[in-house]
Amino acid sequence: MKRISRVALAATMATAIAAGTLASVAVRAQDTTTPHHAPAHIRWQITVMMDGQQVDQLSAVTAVGQSRSITHHRSVSHAVGCDHAQTAPADLQRTVTVAPLGVDPQGVIGFEIGADETIEDASRPSMGADGCALPPQARTLSARHPELDVPSGQSANWTLLKKNPLLVYRLDASVEPAAAGD
Repeated sequence: MKRISRVALAATMATAIAAGTLASVAVRAQDTTTPHHAPAHIRWQITVMMDGQQVDQLSAVTAVGQSRSITHHRSVSHAVGCDHAQTAPADLQRTVTVAPLGVDPQGVIGFEIGADETIEDASRPSMGADGCALPPQARTLSARHPELDVPSGQSANWTLLKKNPLLVYRLDASVEPAAAGD
């Protein structure tokens, strides 16, 4: 059997200990890294109020940093003419785009909202000079809110028009619980 000197044995042991220490440090470094979390998912609902009456509702669950667009159509028809025998159909459209921007430590959710609407203009006369019924004129509206803040589990209002008609969006929102594996 070959004799190993104490110096060689000490050097071999020091190398093994140093390698083990480095491996241990590397494992601890991996253990202390911050795990990646999926973005929060936000459940939101917009209730559209026109002159104090609910006229539409839009809802979805959207991840923070994403956006969701929803379009609703509503067909209307009006009796027109002097004998009211003719009809004038119209397609009224509402497109709302909602993007949750983030959630602060107090649970307040920031939203960017865009709205494009076709509404009937009630401020124009509904009778022609000859006394015959005219259909309401359509009018388009585009509005953007750069950041509407809503405390989670609560609601906030955004007034798009103050009159003719009064048009308000009520946004209810909450943070969805993280799913297993998120």
